[in-house]
Amino acid sequence: MRSILFAIVFIGAAAMPGPLVIPFGEQPVVEKVTAALARLPTFMNSMNSRATPVAPSYRTEAVKRGDIITTVQAAGTINALVVVDVGSQLSGRVKELYVDFNSKVEAGQVIARVEPEIYEARVAQAQAELEMAQTQVSVQRAQVERVRAELETAKARHDSAMAQTTRAQVALDGAAQELERKRPLAERKVIAAGEWERDHTAYKSAEAQAVGARAEEQSQEAAVRAAQAALGMAEAQLANTLAQVKQKEAVLRQAQIDLDRTYIRAPVTGTVINRTVSGGQTLAAGLQTPVLFTIAQDLTRMQVEASVVEADISRFAVGQPVTFTVDAYPERIFEGTVRQIRKAPQVVQNVVTYVAVIAADNPDELLLPGMTANLQVIVAARKNALTVPNAALRFRPENSDEASRDAAASAGTETDSDTAPGRVFVPERSGEPKPVAVDLGTTDGRATEVLAGELYEGQEVITGLAAPAGSDEDASSLLIKFRLR
Repeated sequence: MRSILFAIVFIGAAAMPGPLVIPFGEQPVVEKVTAALARLPTFMNSMNSRATPVAPSYRTEAVKRGDIITTVQAAGTINALVVVDVGSQLSGRVKELYVDFNSKVEAGQVIARVEPEIYEARVAQAQAELEMAQTQVSVQRAQVERVRAELETAKARHDSAMAQTTRAQVALDGAAQELERKRPLAERKVIAAGEWERDHTAYKSAEAQAVGARAEEQSQEAAVRAAQAALGMAEAQLANTLAQVKQKEAVLRQAQIDLDRTYIRAPVTGTVINRTVSGGQTLAAGLQTPVLFTIAQDLTRMQVEASVVEADISRFAVGQPVTFTVDAYPERIFEGTVRQIRKAPQVVQNVVTYVAVIAADNPDELLLPGMTANLQVIVAARKNALTVPNAALRFRPENSDEASRDAAASAGTETDSDTAPGRVFVPERSGEPKPVAVDLGTTDGRATEVLAGELYEGQEVITGLAAPAGSDEDASSLLIKFRLR
């Protein structure tokens, strides 16, 4: 008996247009059965109406013209175009800081000072050593002049000795001739023996004078050579002293450069975006240049370094327009342009990405270095294109061969190809859907460009099945809840 009652209850529930909740624990069994029996006429009418087939109805949407913009999303970090780290080439204690965070600076402006005392002392020492070397040059030049004068004197004496040698030789030759002329006379005793002796003595004397003159000449020649050697040595010493002067001048210039480097100057015109030192801090520039400040050259022009996955990098090109937002100004859209696509890969946890650099104007200086930018890169744009909704590309009628094709499921998705085949359905006068082949272009995810096909602006295309009247009361949505206690 209880099974029969439950069967009646289920039959009545099926006849109800909406979900039925039968709280068995709250009503007597007789009332439950009565409620179920009261629904039997409705159930019978519903069964009769379902036996009659009803033609399906469709949702449609018009083909229209509009703009299709295809974008790729990426994220990146905002940086200034030129960022310069300002360091110190010297070691020492920071004496003064003349700028702070956000200070505007000009190229060449003094922004800090390192204690200069030790470098001033080095300049003074180098200056003194240079003056000593210059004094030594004067002494060496005087020495060269003295030795040169001695050389000239030696040359004059040598010339005089040569002349004396010539005279002695002439006298010797004359005495020899005279002796030879009188020798036969002396042998025949034509002349007196005393006269022969005098001529012989004169010859010997002339010979001795000639020998002495030649010796003097050789001595003076040696003196000339010695003077020449002394002159060469003096000139070498002068050249060495002149080289020392140049060395001392270089040391002085280096000391002066180091002294000038105690003034830390801004290398570019810009804004100080970071300061890493304080007054009185000691700098050690032995192995690595310590960074004191970071200066952004121009904050009115920024760049976004975006990380792009390898699947999307082929869709990027220099010159593409970009829009992006930052968390600081979520309601404002900033614009930029792809300026560079770097070919060096970035591999993080086996994920390969590439860096795309986007240039963006920042006239209000709202964008700050280090901000995170969420980018929309426009990779394709079509103006006033004939478009169909993507839902129309996905729709396939029931019992249609098109419904079984895998390609149909992917119709209307974004693609890098210029054209792709597709198919839509248009309602005929009889209400039956008619397939229309089309060539598809780019898509923005909601609508797709139609490049070719028998479609015209304003034509209706089917996007899906329309919900029939009373569909909310269909038997498939019946909900029977039993609460048995």
